[in-house]
Amino acid sequence: MFPVLFHIGSFPVRAFGILLIIGFFVGMMIAKRRAPRFGIDPNRLWDLAILLIVFGVIGARVVYIAQEWSYYSQHRNELFSLKFDGLTSFGGLLFGLIVMVIWCRRTKTSFLAAMDVFAVPLLVAHAIGRIGCLANGCCYGGPTNLPWGVHFQDVLGIHHPAQIYDSLMSLVGVA
Repeated sequence: MFPVLFHIGSFPVRAFGILLIIGFFVGMMIAKRRAPRFGIDPNRLWDLAILLIVFGVIGARVVYIAQEWSYYSQHRNELFSLKFDGLTSFGGLLFGLIVMVIWCRRTKTSFLAAMDVFAVPLLVAHAIGRIGCLANGCCYGGPTNLPWGVHFQDVLGIHHPAQIYDSLMSLVGVA
């Protein structure tokens, strides 16, 4: 695994974060190309995208804390950590969906058209972000003896690279 790419001073630049950023921008490039097909001004997508990324990260953190409340109830000093050691995609999707509904109502944009615009870019961005999970060494699958199994740091044995499976499934969805 290769969670830290390099340091800027004492600040670690993580592969997961860099791949999330790359996924975001690749997804936005695709969304801007798709928007006119669905009657949405591509220039307005940036407003929504910024809201989605901010509230997606907040949602990912909030739901992760709720999911791991037995830990965080005992370690309240870590609730507002800026290290973002715990995020979950379900929370990001939930908060992102709520933000999209509100944005569509305020801008009088068809919610279904907005979903159509972002469906493919979201899958592409997710596929890229999951490679960041592999580099981070998290979210691995069960033990395996298959030749493509991966050894994860601090975990005994060889495990399924669930992140790669997830990325491939997302790309199949794109097709």
